[in-house]
Amino acid sequence: MAWKIGEFDFHGVEAPKWGQTPMRRNEKRRLPLRGGGGRGTACRFGKGVMPIFTFRAKENGNRLVADVPEDLPELDVDNIRIRQILINLFGNAVKFTKSGTITLHVSFTPDPGPADTGTLRFAVSDTGIGISEEDQKKLMEPFVQLSGLRGTNAVNNGTGLGLSISKRLAVCMNGELDCTSKVGEGSTFAVTLNAVRYRAKTAPAVPEPPKPLPIARDVKALRILVVDDVPMNLHVAKALFNKIGFKNVATAGSGKDALELLGKQPVDLILSDLWMPEMDGAELSAEVKKNPKLAHIPVIAQTADVETGGNFDMSHFDAIILKPLTKDKLSRMVKRIFEDGALRHSPGSAPLNLG
Repeated sequence: MAWKIGEFDFHGVEAPKWGQTPMRRNEKRRLPLRGGGGRGTACRFGKGVMPIFTFRAKENGNRLVADVPEDLPELDVDNIRIRQILINLFGNAVKFTKSGTITLHVSFTPDPGPADTGTLRFAVSDTGIGISEEDQKKLMEPFVQLSGLRGTNAVNNGTGLGLSISKRLAVCMNGELDCTSKVGEGSTFAVTLNAVRYRAKTAPAVPEPPKPLPIARDVKALRILVVDDVPMNLHVAKALFNKIGFKNVATAGSGKDALELLGKQPVDLILSDLWMPEMDGAELSAEVKKNPKLAHIPVIAQTADVETGGNFDMSHFDAIILKPLTKDKLSRMVKRIFEDGALRHSPGSAPLNLG
């Protein structure tokens, strides 16, 4: 019998050698896990998972904290599987912690010698009800639910598979999942991945001054690209631009699609949403700014004011415009950028708030 939980086929749950079977190449879905500054933004998986549980954490009076080093290198890991593990761990921590703190800890230790590998450790700690030593021994077995203490991931509605799946996913990535806990004090679930390939950070090149934006040109002829993963949002933004006289408006449903379009046709202005799967708006703006052929294009973030605080690296955006979009806001945005020349003064500085 095969049990399918999300993307994971839990086939032969009692087979002890499941985790030792290599995954096919096209199943690995290995993605670079990049470093970077800021709370919750130094790890791509951390910033992508923690916001999912913000509401539920507040309901229980909990505080979410990210303890992530700013100098984390670029890591070659299976980001999708790591995300699945973290969703399980955060789901449990939020469910069984009341008026406490839930913390994501991340560390990476390079292996000794010239090897380009190291050990990645990420852990979710909580100050919840804890788990007895006896229950810890059977906690990660399939279909085990600890009545009255800790259950399994609430996302799985009590199937008893969440931690067992997480443990086997860790094994598949040449790692392990372990638990330390004390009743009444809290628990820590930690994943350790061995022999993770990494690329050390190099000193950033001194950026060239941005090319001056065209001024006193026919602004109505601007070529505008709107990026958002919600089709209705794309439709509304394009319609607003059209109503104020901008007819050359292209749209892209993801950061990846936007980069493909930028490689095929010239663009004068990019208006991007922040929350997008696979490549969010902040990662798209970073890709644009590091490409010498695209770096001169103004990249504007469209966002609700609360979205930027600690969730995204905004250093590559030239400006931000607050939701909801209106004809007046878009008109003022274009005028301030292309007629008044109102953009940030230097790369890396805070983006201009266009309201």
